[in-house]
Amino acid sequence: MATSTRALLLLPILLLFLLSRSISLRADPDPAVSRIAFGSCANQSAPQPVWEAVVGFDPQVFIWLGDNVYGDNKRPFRVFGRERTVGPWRNVPRFYPSTEAELRRRYEMAKAKPGYAKLRERAQVIGTWDDHDYGLNDAGKEFGGKVTSQRLLLDFLDEAEDSSRRQQAGVYASYMFGPEGKRVKVILLDTRYHRDPLSSDGAVLGDPQWQWLERELHGPRSEITIIGSSIQVISNLSATTGPLFYVESWARFPRERERLFRLIDSKISRYDCGAQYPLYDITSSGLTQSVENSVPSVFQSLMRLVALLTPTTLRVFSPNCRYKSCTYGQPNFGAIEIDWNAVPPQIKLELRDVEGNSVGGVEFPISELDPSKAHAITKQGHSYQRHCALETELPWLELPAYQLLIFSPRNPRWNSHKKDMKELVACHVVRLQISNPIVMSIIVFCESGEPKVWNTLSCRNRHGRQKQPLLADLSCLSAFGAHGFSAQTASANCLIRLIRPRQSTSSSRCRGHPSLSIRRREQTGDGTTHAQGRMAAKIPVIDLRLAGEAPGEAARLRDAARRLGCFRVSGHGVPRELQAGMRAAVRALFDLPGDAKRRNADVIHGSGYMAPSAANPLYEAFGLYDAASPADVDAFCSCLDAPPHAREAIRSYAEKAHELVVDVAAKLATSLGLDCSFGDWPCQFRINRYNYTPDTVGKTGVQVHTDSGFLTVLQEDDRVGGLEVADPDTGEFAPVDPLPGTFLVNLGDVATAWSNGELHNVRHRVRCVAGVQRVSIALFLLAPKDDVVRAPEAFVSAERPRRFRDFGYDDYRRLRQSTGEHAGEALARLAA
Repeated sequence: MATSTRALLLLPILLLFLLSRSISLRADPDPAVSRIAFGSCANQSAPQPVWEAVVGFDPQVFIWLGDNVYGDNKRPFRVFGRERTVGPWRNVPRFYPSTEAELRRRYEMAKAKPGYAKLRERAQVIGTWDDHDYGLNDAGKEFGGKVTSQRLLLDFLDEAEDSSRRQQAGVYASYMFGPEGKRVKVILLDTRYHRDPLSSDGAVLGDPQWQWLERELHGPRSEITIIGSSIQVISNLSATTGPLFYVESWARFPRERERLFRLIDSKISRYDCGAQYPLYDITSSGLTQSVENSVPSVFQSLMRLVALLTPTTLRVFSPNCRYKSCTYGQPNFGAIEIDWNAVPPQIKLELRDVEGNSVGGVEFPISELDPSKAHAITKQGHSYQRHCALETELPWLELPAYQLLIFSPRNPRWNSHKKDMKELVACHVVRLQISNPIVMSIIVFCESGEPKVWNTLSCRNRHGRQKQPLLADLSCLSAFGAHGFSAQTASANCLIRLIRPRQSTSSSRCRGHPSLSIRRREQTGDGTTHAQGRMAAKIPVIDLRLAGEAPGEAARLRDAARRLGCFRVSGHGVPRELQAGMRAAVRALFDLPGDAKRRNADVIHGSGYMAPSAANPLYEAFGLYDAASPADVDAFCSCLDAPPHAREAIRSYAEKAHELVVDVAAKLATSLGLDCSFGDWPCQFRINRYNYTPDTVGKTGVQVHTDSGFLTVLQEDDRVGGLEVADPDTGEFAPVDPLPGTFLVNLGDVATAWSNGELHNVRHRVRCVAGVQRVSIALFLLAPKDDVVRAPEAFVSAERPRRFRDFGYDDYRRLRQSTGEHAGEALARLAA
């Protein structure tokens, strides 16, 4: 299996890629995930004493990585007069699948194991499959029983009946655990359902799953992401061993494996390169099956000898060879421990035996796996395995602190200058600001200890034709504050260039081309500016279960509403299953033909279908004026011919979300010392879709604005961010990444007027940060039912005279439209 986080780590048949981002710890009521167990190869007919050790580890999450049961069968044969069911040669004996009833019975046997039952009570169990629980040894997309096998696996995993995994072709899935700042994302791949027969050009995941994986890696940022694959990812040995030790792995599908590596690389950073940090390949296989009990005794001694040469149970590979490789051939399970409180936070990866004792592993800081930290690489002698180049058509490129830039040479004299390259040096933070989309390449080498421009910073148009150079000599380059170059080869045709800015800000109009500037920025470890990092840290998560009773939680709510105008809420009472069902219904509605969508029209402003417009060409929406009216909700669904399950999801969600909106408003008023009821205020329901593509990255989905009503409760797209809010102190916009399980609350213009200026109306916008569609679901609590907005007397005093005259909400909305003032400026026209 393969796992990936924004650090990089792997565990096959249990393989994990870990890709880490910088860690910024924040207080949050939700528990952080610090213990994850994983395993595979659990024969339901065999004793499973390992479960007691797994329960003793006390994981919060357990990950099945395949062969969760053995659902296929082997035809026996005889060796030395004894009957055998396992042979030394591939496909001898031949396997055959079980019936549906028999496969279900085997899952029931596995589920009934006492130790496993105890684990299910204490931990969340998730998983994917491999060949034996898929239904047939080494099978791929040609297997005819895969639909039945998928249903039975999801029953075993207690997957909800309306789960999207039951609707798709394959069992791939993703999960997000923990609070903001300590989030762990688990992505589980399906390497069976779409897999081609063995071929160097064959597919493993299939196009639908590749598209899904790209969306997941583009999606909400996590501190650690784990990608699980049921077959080994890094190891190359299985591609070269013969039939005696045949092992399935990604190495047998080299084009697919390269595509996976490139996709992971591109989502970690803006450049394409080989692994610039340790890469760990750890296989845990399995819970009952081991090297020694999976082959006849005549071969066990031989298997012990080759254990050091094959990734049978545990193999740790690091390009700088700082960690010893090891193997363990007995039943085991994998364990991941994350110490979020350590400075810096630490990760421990290990295998444990049936007694729970560690039998091998590694421990290291998460920062070691962060590809943006060149200082972790500088003196460790990492090898770079393939041609690397920076090519971007983005209008700007952020370079995090200590990031390496890797460029491909374009000068035929390259080979003659390799001898001049020296060791790496660290670089400080820079930002390349490019007004026009270009492709750049920079080539520099070190000669006699002094920097020298060997090729120039140049740009190419979209057709690849060379345009005039931006930087033609060293003096011009120095004007940007760049100096102290040195480099070393990454391969025969690759060079690393590092920049150290001389001043905090510098610029030049090189050769009449003013579009390039390089300036130093103070940044946090994840590449955001300190101002953005401070803003993200300011947005609190309010537990609504406590906000009405605990003075401290009410004070946090009041403080966020006054200073920021936005906050998150947890403990809201909207089940996650209902949120997921509503997202699925929303996507189905937007996928309707245009004619069907336009049938949902309404004369009331904000209702009906809103098609893309000249102002917002990437945005479309459906609106419903009164979400509290079941009749209106039913009429909304009828206009679109929504199927029964979608109607039920929309009806249930509208009811629960309206209760949430009213509850948030009431507890906000209580925190301000008022006892108010908001149940009769109009509540508008709107679902939004942003039709992003790779060409729209960096563009604006919705312009800067404030909401015109009292408050908005927003369910964001868990897969991709894009919402940005303005810091009231600096005016700078900062991204607000989705936090699954919470709702975001934004206060609008009516809240500011109703509170006599005490509450802050937050300015926000939506930008495209990934070339995938984004959906969101919003409920707007608009204004009092009599349409008159007036600050209660409790907000008015001699020290705080009334700031706004009374006004009607509809009149105010029309004022915003007529003046084009959509970011709160129109309130000044209503000054008392």
